[in-house]
Amino acid sequence: MFEGVWSNEQGESMEIQLDEEGGFFGTFASIVKPRMGIYDLRGLVDYECLYGELCLVSFTVIWHNEFTLINSASSWTGVMKDGELDAWRTTVTLGGGIEIKKEVYKRQNLIKIFESFM
Repeated sequence: MFEGVWSNEQGESMEIQLDEEGGFFGTFASIVKPRMGIYDLRGLVDYECLYGELCLVSFTVIWHNEFTLINSASSWTGVMKDGELDAWRTTVTLGGGIEIKKEVYKRQNLIKIFESFM
């Protein structure tokens, strides 16, 4: 229900996997400038609700990879329900700037390429 690929309408997506401690990790991909690229993400989910209807979710991305250093980080906090994650993104820069905006991510039902040939 929670693991997999999630995307928003701005051209950003994340692929997440659960860890054994109630958290998750994965990658965040963006085609939006200046964050264009793939970044690591880490987060927490209310582990007991993974099989329920509502889940509280929080995750963070530091905008730094082998190609890009933006000197900022973003954190999302929201509620997941019925394959949709409604979250508020807060971005903070080293210069003290802050941006807050609402985003909606939808879980993608992707078929593995190998399985599609069977």
